[in-house]
Amino acid sequence: DCVIVDCETTAKPGLDAFIEMANVAKNRRLAWTGVVMLTPEQSEWSGRLTQGENLTVLVKPVTMRQLREHVKRMVPTDVDR
Repeated sequence: DCVIVDCETTAKPGLDAFIEMANVAKNRRLAWTGVVMLTPEQSEWSGRLTQGENLTVLVKPVTMRQLREHVKRMVPTDVDR
């Protein structure tokens, strides 16, 4: 599973909710994966996130192929394992 938030649609409340979900998962030691998509104007918000194996920030324009590749890298399917 992977949480994807498009901040062009959700704006700062979406980013805040994403960060809260990430923190809850981390505190409870739960497996968690997420992608945040930002517009170029929102790109400074990426500083609020720590990217890693389970979290990626993409700045638009983002193609479906790019999004799929990032999700596939973070959440491999049984076929990929």
